[in-house]
Amino acid sequence: MLIARCCQRVFPVVAGIPDLRCAIASWIDPAEDRRRAEALEAEVDPEDVEGSIRYVFRHRENWTDQMVEHRTRGILSSVARLRNEFSGWLAAAVTTSGPILDLGCGPGMAFAAIGSSRKALGLDVSLEWLVVAQRMARDAGADVEFAAGLAEALPLPDECLGAVIARDVLEHVGDQSGTMREVAHTLRPGGILAATTPNRFSVAAEPHVGIWGVGWLPRAWQSGYVHWRSALPYTYSRLLSARELRRLIHDSGLEGTVVPASIPEAEIEYFSGRRKRLARIYNHLLGNKPFRILATWLGAFFQVIAIKRRVAEVPALITPALPQD
Repeated sequence: MLIARCCQRVFPVVAGIPDLRCAIASWIDPAEDRRRAEALEAEVDPEDVEGSIRYVFRHRENWTDQMVEHRTRGILSSVARLRNEFSGWLAAAVTTSGPILDLGCGPGMAFAAIGSSRKALGLDVSLEWLVVAQRMARDAGADVEFAAGLAEALPLPDECLGAVIARDVLEHVGDQSGTMREVAHTLRPGGILAATTPNRFSVAAEPHVGIWGVGWLPRAWQSGYVHWRSALPYTYSRLLSARELRRLIHDSGLEGTVVPASIPEAEIEYFSGRRKRLARIYNHLLGNKPFRILATWLGAFFQVIAIKRRVAEVPALITPALPQD
């Protein structure tokens, strides 16, 4: 366990990972998640990264062997895609000075992609996935410190990070404005936020429940509509439009751009035949400038690059000398 000197609060530790989650409502049950993390640590060889991923999925309710295998392969194959992204649109995040935080790091694919080149931090609301991420990072020789925590209350000091990566995170936090302020506080001047998130007004189906038209409804109606169409719950999913994203960036004190992003091939593999074809056509059309402009409003996903501007030095005021009597 970990004891805070300032308040003597006790924090559980699993596999060397401190559980710093505070009492903010989230989609996960912290006690159950901690129990799963302890079981994973006890039952699966720490050197078996692939087996660790399968273990997590096999303990999901109503998951078939085919689903487990498909998702496991998807995670492992995404490492190569992330390597390409780190030399592409994510290059700004990995070339800044200072540690990198992967916010909502999940199973740790980003650390396997970065390898030993940078000091990194991994934070996720799920301690169970952090145990997997720790194993994946260790296998890649990456220098990473992990902690369980919430994006709305980052357990980090101000201006300690060179970059924050948040892939598919903003749509799941309870307080999106608070999360963006936390990110801005922890970034050093000149630091970079690189994020991806689905578009609320996409003409495609809502990616978490596979239902069309959810984002076009008033927010108060969305949960009821999803339940009516599928009997699924719709909580802790709040998709943003390009305009809402820009406002969040501005209000947090960052400056940045919001551009349409292609649909990851790993996600396309889950689509049915017709949706799969349409997704690949969409990705192809993003190379066309007029279509990219349209996709800013109606596209599937966004990429965000934002920077914390350095405070300009203000010249000291010079008080004119008073005449001598």
